[in-house]
Amino acid sequence: MEIKAHLCSNTGNYTTNSIYKQNLDTLLSSIASNTQIDYGFYNFSAGQQPDRVNAIALCLADLTVEKCRSCLATSTRRILQDCPNQKEAIGWYTDCMIRYSNASIFRIGNDRVIGPAFVSGQKASDIDGFNKALSSLLQTLRNRAAAGDSRHKFAVGEIAAPNLDNIFGFLQCTPDLSAVDCNNCLMKATERVPNGSTGTRIFSTSCFLRYETNDIFYNTLPPPPPPAAGSAPSPPMSPPPPPPPTPGNSSRTIIIVVVSIVSAIILVVAIFIILRLRKRKIKRTADKFEGIHIGDTTDEISSMEKLEGWNK
Repeated sequence: MEIKAHLCSNTGNYTTNSIYKQNLDTLLSSIASNTQIDYGFYNFSAGQQPDRVNAIALCLADLTVEKCRSCLATSTRRILQDCPNQKEAIGWYTDCMIRYSNASIFRIGNDRVIGPAFVSGQKASDIDGFNKALSSLLQTLRNRAAAGDSRHKFAVGEIAAPNLDNIFGFLQCTPDLSAVDCNNCLMKATERVPNGSTGTRIFSTSCFLRYETNDIFYNTLPPPPPPAAGSAPSPPMSPPPPPPPTPGNSSRTIIIVVVSIVSAIILVVAIFIILRLRKRKIKRTADKFEGIHIGDTTDEISSMEKLEGWNK
């Protein structure tokens, strides 16, 4: 079953043979034929102002690469049929979305809800219990989707519900959004969930919400990778060990030690010689003045004798 929703802006029109139309055709053709991107999100631009066209395309995260490209090839044609001559438009076509504008749209949050494109006619028998379980599931998936990376922002999961087997949920944002903008977009979509409905699909300008009961509707996927954790600080570096002595340094060290020892020996010998010379000079002086002015020289001679005694 095809489920679609589109919104044609009234911000301006282009003519069939205009430069804007040429740029738009080039851009949509590039998205439809691109074989390099394999993660389901496209962000392209073409032309120069005032005829520049910016486009974003998104596939649901559980699609294979082949189904994604097939959906985009169809949607790039359908959007021109649904919104002819509008300079700004968005279209959701079951499994993918195409959006283009003459204004910048990349990394700019837009939580405008196009509307519930599908609402199950079945109501839960226990509406309060169902709404409580559904609210818990959508909050959990919203937080997980917003925490995704620059390639994927989506989350899938399930929860038990009263009188039903399970509620299965699928939430996704365009991955260029910040975590805050993704969360806000999904919050707006959640506000449009019909009371007690057992199944709904809500399309928004930048996000998508779907839940169903009893049967799992999405392909089983591993959870999106968590945001990269900050790396642990590096341990402090140990100071580098001193470089091993080179032969030149060893020789220089030996020479310095030898010179120091020789200098110390020479100094000791010099002091010894000086003391010996002074000793002999003092002795000769004492002999020369022996017996003269005894009273005046007694202390001096006595001191000399003491000194001479120390030097023996």
